Amino acid sequence: MHGGPPGTVRQGPKGAAHTTRNGRAYKPPGIVSNGIDHRTAGVDRPGAAPQIRKAGAVIDLDATYTGKNGQRIRWEFRKSPKTMIRPANEQEYGIYFAYTELYFDQPMDLWIAVGSDDNSRLWIEDQLVWMSRRQLKPWRIDEGFRKVHFKKGINKVLCRVENGWGTMGWSMLINMDPSGAP
Repeated sequence: MHGGPPGTVRQGPKGAAHTTRNGRAYKPPGIVSNGIDHRTAGVDRPGAAPQIRKAGAVIDLDATYTGKNGQRIRWEFRKSPKTMIRPANEQEYGIYFAYTELYFDQPMDLWIAVGSDDNSRLWIEDQLVWMSRRQLKPWRIDEGFRKVHFKKGINKVLCRVENGWGTMGWSMLINMDPSGAP
């Protein structure tokens, strides 16, 4: 998840480091691949890491999970210098999750832009706000736009991305101007 421009670091809830600027903050994103091959498992069937396969799950960034072939996997911090985020261990036909927390001083309705290669779903505060087409496709920064309500305080963001063949990646950008268009 692209959490915003870098700024100063402060201690957030439960001692988590947050980066802040203009009264907004984000928790550094974590990424995990559960090692499911969605060609054989079915994209909605539970597999490894069932606790995080959809919104409403408790996200434990210290947890480890059993992935493909019994491999132990865990959340990894990932900071991307580019808008499109790619996992370090991308695999064809793998499923990945990304999680971050965004902090707002006041409630705001803002436009987000979402893009993914290949299929993705995005939840904010357990509300599905984006689902891409289920097809092999390249990443586009402007694949979809949604106006989203961010509450005052911490807003949890969970993204599920399914790769087909080849490379993969995803992005979420936020227009911080409440009167702005997508």
